[in-house]
Order: sequence, then C-alpha cells, then structure tokens
Amino acid sequence: MAKMRRRPEASDELVFGVCHAFLKGEKTEAIAEAFGLTREGVYPLIVEGAARNYLLLCPPAQQQLTERLALRYAIDPGHVRVVATRGKAANEQVSWAGGDLVLDLAREVAARKKPVHLGLGSGWTTLQVARRLAQRLRTEFGGADLVLHALSSGFDIKDPLRAPVAFFGSFSDLPVKVDYLGLFVSAAVPWNMYEDVKTQPGVRESFQHAPDVDIVVTSLASAGDEHGALNRFLKLWGNEAIDDLKRQGWVGDVQYLPYSTGAPITVQSGVRAVTLFELSDMVAMVRSRNKHVVLVGGPCGDCGRPKTDALRPLLEQPGLRVWSHLVVDAGTAEELLGPATVGH
Repeated sequence: MAKMRRRPEASDELVFGVCHAFLKGEKTEAIAEAFGLTREGVYPLIVEGAARNYLLLCPPAQQQLTERLALRYAIDPGHVRVVATRGKAANEQVSWAGGDLVLDLAREVAARKKPVHLGLGSGWTTLQVARRLAQRLRTEFGGADLVLHALSSGFDIKDPLRAPVAFFGSFSDLPVKVDYLGLFVSAAVPWNMYEDVKTQPGVRESFQHAPDVDIVVTSLASAGDEHGALNRFLKLWGNEAIDDLKRQGWVGDVQYLPYSTGAPITVQSGVRAVTLFELSDMVAMVRSRNKHVVLVGGPCGDCGRPKTDALRPLLEQPGLRVWSHLVVDAGTAEELLGPATVGH
C-alpha cells in the first residue's frame, strides 16, 4: 500500500476545515467540492491535519477502576486517573492523559501565582507527556507563562531525546512565554563528591531554583525491567552496582533514585545520579499540598511489562508517597487491585 503523502504547503485554514468536515461525517465528494479539491486531494489534508496536531485523541477514563483503586489504597479518587487502555500501546496513551492532567494543574497553580514552574524528569514517558502538554498549549488563547526545569541530565549518547533538556524544543512557538532552566552536569558522580558537584558554577544555579518548581512530572521503572533507565544506566558501570542494589531490596526507581518495598535506598558507595530532587524532597512537596508531583505509571514502552511491583510500595508506604497525582492504565490498575505477586 502506497504511503499517504502530506500537504505541508497547505494553509492552516484549509487543513483544519477539511479535517473538521471529515470528522463530522461529510462525504468525501462533498468536502472536495466545498474546498475546490479533487476527491483524492482530501485524504492528504487529513494526514496533514494529524501531523499538525489538529486531531486530538483523548483517552477515556475507567471510572470504576479509579474508584476501586482509590478505596483499596485510601487515596483521594480525584488524585488518581485510570485510563481505559492496556498493553504496550498504553504507555503512550497514559502519557497523553498525564499531559492533560498537567495542563489542569498548571491552570490551578496559575490562579494563585505566575509564572508556573514545571519540572520535567527524564525518560521516554515524560517526553510524551511534554509533547502532549505542548500540543494542548498550542490551542490555548492565553494562560500563564511557564518556566521549565530539567530535573536530571541525560546519560545515553545513542538516545539523547530522553534527556529533559531535549524536551524543551517541544515548547517553542507557543502562545505563552516559556523560559528554561537546564541542568548541565555529568549524569552520575561518586557519592562522596555529590554535595561538592551541586555547588559548582553552572550547576549551583539549577539547584538554587529548585524550590520554585510547582509541578513535577516523572515516571518510574521496575528493577526487573531491563529497559528501565536505571538498569540501563548501571550496566554502564558493571554488575557490581546492580548487585549492591538488589542486596538492599531494590524494586524500582523514580528518576534514577532507587527504593525498596519500604523506603528509599541511600547507597553511600559507588556512583549516583545527579537529580534536582531526592525522593524525600518529592514526599515533602506532596505533603505541602501547594505543590504537585504527577507520576505517570503506564507499562514499559519497549516490552509492555507493567510496573506494578514498583508502583505498589509508592501506594502503600507513606515514606514513599512521592506523588500527589497518579495516572495508570487499566491493566496496571487491575494488577494493583490483586495480591502482590510472589517474587516482586
């Protein structure tokens, strides 16, 4: 089947008008006549509309699972969103729901302070959240100015798009003013040098502005998922670091920060990631009630493996409640409602 060609030279008015008529159910012949096109010329304009983000798919909520999850873990149901999707594709769709949630929270914050400071964690999931948020902001005719903060640095030279500073490009040419605060530093440093690194010029300023952040956007990974960012990162340093974490009960990480089923793991040997916030900082932000941490917990985007084993402690342990708002898919929610699997 031939690939559908685009029409990048077409005007916004034409592309949007054709898409609107098509989605209303008008016949192709009628659309072609109304806009002075051939019948075959209609379809490339619909493809063009999708490329210009005019066609917005909104993942449906699974309200029953949301209420059951909230009841099971004593959570305010208004702070949990279960998206009616599952499987590998759910990673992207849950991220869309996360982006919509961040927009809602940004509007809430903007009602009491401006600009709104948004902290972006690393990883493919957060990149998709950022793209969705930028897509939504392009349809806004006003709103608060934004300041974007990078929460960590990148480490994978073959996949630089997972670094937070790479997400900033999605926010160009918006109808609101956007400023940026990057974090340019080695992805990891020895534990005994960490406090000194934070005081270095060019790094110090990023940490000084950390208290300004109103909303944090992050994901997580399971220790047992080889595609997880921390797993891939530690393999660069050899198996000793991974074995050390496993001895301490490692089940997952948020922004390269590992934890067990009961508490954060604070390793005092080897290396650690440079991150704007510790897990304890995020817990404090959530408890303050005037800051938000959005945790997007869809399945692994590479293999579709659910992150249930890593999510459960973040629901059960007060000292690991690093999120104020949680977004998951239906498959993950169903697993969280069942008993913990032996070995997780």
